[in-house]
Amino acid sequence: MMIQPSRRDGLFISLLFVLFIAWPSFIQPIEAKRHHHITPTNWTSALDRAREVVLQLSVDTLATLATGTMAQCAGKAPAFTIPSLTFKGFCLQDGPTGVNWGGWVGGGGNTTQFPVGMNAAQTWDRELIYERGFMMGEEFKALGINGAMGPGINMGRVAAAGRNWESFGSDPWMIGEAGALTVQGLQDAGTIAIAKHYIANEQETSRFTYDALIDQRTFYEVYAYPFLKVVRAGTGSIMCALNKVNGTVACVNNAVQNIVLKNEFGFKGFIISDWQGGALNGALAGMDVAMPGQLYPATTIKQDVVAGRLSLARLQDMVQRVLAPYFLLGQDLNFPDQIDNNPKSVSTPAHAAHARKMAADSAVLLKNLNSFLPIFPSAGLKIAVIGSDAGPPSRRNSLFPFFTGIDGTITQGWGSGSAPLPYIVDPLQAIRSRYGGPDGSLVSSLLSNWDLASASTIAAAADVAIVFVCSNSGEGGFVFDTNTGDRNNISIWFQGDTLIRTVSSVNANTIVVMHTPGQVLMNAWNTNPNVKAIIWAGMPGQETGNGLVDILSGDVNPSGKLVYTIAAAEADYGATINFSPQEPVLVRMIVSFSFFSRVFLFCYLIFFFFIYFIGILY
Repeated sequence: MMIQPSRRDGLFISLLFVLFIAWPSFIQPIEAKRHHHITPTNWTSALDRAREVVLQLSVDTLATLATGTMAQCAGKAPAFTIPSLTFKGFCLQDGPTGVNWGGWVGGGGNTTQFPVGMNAAQTWDRELIYERGFMMGEEFKALGINGAMGPGINMGRVAAAGRNWESFGSDPWMIGEAGALTVQGLQDAGTIAIAKHYIANEQETSRFTYDALIDQRTFYEVYAYPFLKVVRAGTGSIMCALNKVNGTVACVNNAVQNIVLKNEFGFKGFIISDWQGGALNGALAGMDVAMPGQLYPATTIKQDVVAGRLSLARLQDMVQRVLAPYFLLGQDLNFPDQIDNNPKSVSTPAHAAHARKMAADSAVLLKNLNSFLPIFPSAGLKIAVIGSDAGPPSRRNSLFPFFTGIDGTITQGWGSGSAPLPYIVDPLQAIRSRYGGPDGSLVSSLLSNWDLASASTIAAAADVAIVFVCSNSGEGGFVFDTNTGDRNNISIWFQGDTLIRTVSSVNANTIVVMHTPGQVLMNAWNTNPNVKAIIWAGMPGQETGNGLVDILSGDVNPSGKLVYTIAAAEADYGATINFSPQEPVLVRMIVSFSFFSRVFLFCYLIFFFFIYFIGILY
């Protein structure tokens, strides 16, 4: 006899479907092996110690600690001596992917270029993200650098935004988690973390003038949430942004700095301006350090105190906040001297091994038709490596200011968030090493996107063709091929689409490898059956080639997962770069995943009720 389900049974079946089939699995976070040691008690002790010092300093000395100069350090405060403390000075340096301009200690080659933040996030590996921060912190400290200007924890609101690669995706929870782990790693190694850029700093175009109009819920739940997470993680500093928020520049915005960050979030460290971010108006609104100093020098700060425009109590509070992280991390105890002109290598084999592991673990296998990958080395196998992005850069660190441009394979973006290459294992080099040799595969190459005839010839003669394509972006103020930081569009550069179509038209076993700062358009070729595999390798740092070959060969199982959505068309993203600085930007609640999930949620609810009524009827 058939048992007819009741209405209650129908509801039960629907709930079972949602809970055990449709609902995403939740995995408890894996705690880092090294445990974060900063507690509210530590902060209280550090603030008390800083207060004792501040009360012994003259107005002249206080003023020098509330601003900075640029020398070998991107930001520097002078030394002072009092009976209870010999302060050797304060050195702050970029950036979020490693020590920027390692050349400031002798021309580069002595620090690690780690995979960028986007790659770190795509590992979804808490321990690996923490270790990246810890190892960067070790290198900063070894060079006598007190504070690292990172991590970047902005939202990735616009797919083409120039500095998305510095951050950790486009979901506030993910950015907050990865940002907090990075802060903990940096500071456990003894380097002050300077999380940036607070807040709604979501494009480089007109970054000094554009105005982000943001409602309260969107502010707290989306854009401020990652900053709340790093505050809870104990970050010593936060950098305020250059853009406006609801009509007022972030660095001179009392609401976002004093009311939210310091009072509501309980931030105890110092707010440092992005360069040229504020002066007296910033100090009154919560900014504690004006960088780089020309806009608000120490002499002007003293004049403002004497004239009563800036209270002595406020100046003392600013400096107390500056010194508290210094004591919090024990930088008053045997901290290394700042190394100016004496080159010192601080990169280690362990750091290089970590960079390689993260390069591999962050690679996202977007397509693997009929389990085409991995490719095992075998005698007689003919592999063609095609595209300029596969080869080494000819002039690694000296070709462009702040690494603005492309000269070989892409390992990072450009600007202050970048770091020099001590060396590079490029993809072609790594493929030849893994697959080549007297008894191995035959590897041919063409490091050009423009010689399509040769590309076709080489690809047709190969058993497997690997095509490398790229795009890039970075900080505003540095221009490459009319891209002023932000990308003009999200197309693949250097006719990469045409190159892929050319190769795949003559080789039925084509693999596409992409080095990009984020989303690109792939509709022209991604469904082509001759394109057997697509790997998003991102910006993997100095070990780019080794990390990729670990995936191609099957030595590492590809486990990276996207932290943003790839749409079919640029117009689908719902947010674009605002190229009209006079027009405010309406910042909405729905970003990236959330934007696309609205449609999914609508369909999901329809399906839910469909299952429910099926349960009732049958």
